[in-house]
Amino acid sequence: MYPNWWGGMPALLKGFIDRVFLPGFAFKYRRNSPLPEQLLKGKTARLIVTMDSPYVYYRFYLGQPGHQMMKHSILKFCGVGTVRATNITQLRKMPDTARNQWLERVRRMGRKLA
Repeated sequence: MYPNWWGGMPALLKGFIDRVFLPGFAFKYRRNSPLPEQLLKGKTARLIVTMDSPYVYYRFYLGQPGHQMMKHSILKFCGVGTVRATNITQLRKMPDTARNQWLERVRRMGRKLA
């Protein structure tokens, strides 16, 4: 779960990924192959992304650059099979009742995974 900043993840999250998704944990380089061995096969991921942008703008005008990077350049590169995204958009304008509904929905998602 992270906020969308300028179309992607915050630098702090990117730094975390750089330090955790290392060769030997998330993937393994192979001799004479441009593609790595994917060490996270069989895993799934759920992205929960907050943003102020309208979803239509992020999805169709920008092409979801942050989602694309997380899904393809990071998670699928390491073998994560299914990556689902939940977008919580126009957060700044959202009334408290809608924000609370989202919080409850995210709690339910977390409980399902536990």
